[in-house]
Parts: sequence; structure tokens; C-alpha cells
Amino acid sequence: MENLTSFRIRPADLADEDSICAHRRLIFEEEGYHDAAASEAMDQAFRPWLRRHLAAGTYRGWLAESEATGEIAAGVGLWILDWPPHLHAPGTPRARVLNVYTAPEYRRRGLARQLLRAALDWCTTQNISGLMLQTTTVARGVYESLGFRPVNELRLFLPPGA
Repeated sequence: MENLTSFRIRPADLADEDSICAHRRLIFEEEGYHDAAASEAMDQAFRPWLRRHLAAGTYRGWLAESEATGEIAAGVGLWILDWPPHLHAPGTPRARVLNVYTAPEYRRRGLARQLLRAALDWCTTQNISGLMLQTTTVARGVYESLGFRPVNELRLFLPPGA
């Protein structure tokens, strides 16, 4: 069993597209979404989005890579949003945390926390003061321990073509 010092936290790049896409699919599968056709459609739509945003710098990712095998054990992403000026952060962008995933055999070792810390540190250097995310009950404690707090937000999904 590898320890945390056996993992290198590194920025993601275009060559990591397959790992990021695999993590995204696994997140949804573990949450109970098992429609293979819908997963494939999501993947096919997400790949060009990811390439475009990685190239533009509006998607930033960090990966935990095994120094022994090169295997990607975990990842986190940030989608940088051009946000309108707000009372809490006038004129600064915000970021949406997404694609946070750790392979089951590497869980409970602090990799997600290390990746999130790398993302938060990067946000600080970029003057990004507002972050948001969607979480599972299992992961909520990690986010709250890093300072994330629940907010009152509503959501509506309109049917395609509405």
C-alpha cells in the first residue's frame, strides 16, 4: 500500500483527457446513474468542452499520480467562471469545483484533501475568492473542513428545446 508521499500532485493538461473523463463517468456511476447510453452521450459532449476549456485555461485540474506506477489515483477540477461583480467579491472570477474523484483503493488517505488544497492555493494566487460545488453526503465533511459552507440555492432543469 502506497503512502501519501508516494503520490505526486500535479496540474492536469490536455494529455489527461481520458483520466478526467473516466473520473467524471465514475462519479456519476457511483451516485447510481447506470444508463450506459446517457453516460456515453455525456462523455461525447464533455470531451470537446474539456479540451476547449483546458486550452483556454478556464478549466484547471490537479491529479494525484502514483510515483511508482504513474497511475492516476485521484483528481479535482476547477471551472473558472466570469462572474458579475458581487458584494462579497467585486470584479473577481469564481470557480466551480467539479470532477472530484478518488479511486476506491486509494480512498481515506487524504488525496482528495491534498488535491483540493492545491486547487484552493491556486485560486488564492489568481484572486478567485468564491468557490462553489455540489457534493455527496459522504464527501461533505472534507469540504466543510476546508471552509465550504452550505448556501440556499434553487435549481431548475428545463427540458431540451424548451
